[in-house]
Amino acid sequence: MGDVDAGATESTIEAAENRLRQRFPEDYRTFLKSENGLEKWFGDVYLSLYTIEQVVELNEIHEHLVYQPELIHIGSDGGGEAIAFDFRQDPPTVILVNLASTDWSEAILQAESFTEFMDQRRREEKLRWRGGDHLPPR
Repeated sequence: MGDVDAGATESTIEAAENRLRQRFPEDYRTFLKSENGLEKWFGDVYLSLYTIEQVVELNEIHEHLVYQPELIHIGSDGGGEAIAFDFRQDPPTVILVNLASTDWSEAILQAESFTEFMDQRRREEKLRWRGGDHLPPR
C-alpha cells in the first residue's frame, strides 16, 4: 500500500497505467503526484480516494474489469459506492457506481473531469443519485 501523505512517482503511475491498460487524465495524475490518496469529509460527503497502489490492486482483484474494462475504480464513498473513471468517454468522466455493479446502466455521472469532481467536493456539493436528487436510492 502507498503512503497517503507522499505523492506517487511518475514511474509508479506509468506502471499502474500499463497494468490497467488506461492512461489516467492529467489532472488525476497531478493529484497522485502530490497526494496519492485522500480520506476526508467534504461537508456531508465522505470521500476515500485510493493510492495508486490500491487502484491497481482493487481493480485487478474485482471482476468488474471482465465486464467493464473501461471502468477504473479510483475511490469510494466509504459505503457501497465506487468513484470511478468511465474510459468510454474521452476524456474520461467521473462516475458513481455500486461496488458490485457489472452494468453500465447503474453508472451515475458526477463530473466531466477529476478537477470538476474535486471542485464539487470543496464546495461541499452532495454526490448525485438517480432522479437528480441527492439521496441514495432505496
